[in-house]
Amino acid sequence: MADAFRGVGAPYTGKEPGWKVTLGRWFEGCRDAYNAYRAGREFARYSVLGLNALVFSTSSCFNGGRREDIHIGQGFVCRGILRRETYGAGKIEIGERVYIGDNTIVSSAAGIQIGHHTLISHNCHIFDNNSHSINALVRMRHFEALLSVGHTEKSFDVSTAPVSIGAHCWLGFNVTVMRGVTIGDGCIIASNSVVLKDIPPWSLAAGNPAKVIRPLENLESELQQQASQ
Repeated sequence: MADAFRGVGAPYTGKEPGWKVTLGRWFEGCRDAYNAYRAGREFARYSVLGLNALVFSTSSCFNGGRREDIHIGQGFVCRGILRRETYGAGKIEIGERVYIGDNTIVSSAAGIQIGHHTLISHNCHIFDNNSHSINALVRMRHFEALLSVGHTEKSFDVSTAPVSIGAHCWLGFNVTVMRGVTIGDGCIIASNSVVLKDIPPWSLAAGNPAKVIRPLENLESELQQQASQ
């Protein structure tokens, strides 16, 4: 696939000897092929993965709980990172034909649901937890524990609340979705938005904090009709 030949580091100038260009691309292809294999192994080991999934070399899957805590529907395409944290009762449930873009992180310690046919662009952050305590002393102890023993089941006063993203949504690049948020079906969240409160179904929302700009056409009946054909 083209992803196995993307350039890294200093770009080729076209002036290098042909054998150097060929060798460089061969090494890059080997590296990306290995990373794709690694990612596939991670998803197979740490999640219940649906049929016809496409997991790219840039993706990763970490599960600090049970394998069943990450459940993914068929036709999943992933270039990002899924994390079921070691603390809390996190679960990640992803519907069918969902896309997760490069460098996007989905982190769960309470529960994250993503509906069918939802597209999540690159550099998005979907967190049902605050990652750290707001108490500086507890935060320091948490960091020291990470350095000494790694990730543990102790939460260190991390606040959590479930997140739900409906079906047929589109999240633009650099969108952040914080804990406790519900985004209804058919929503579009504009790039660089920070979602702190619920967004009703079939809405276009934008801003920091994200607010509804206008309603979108409700195509639920048409989508159901197409799915039944």
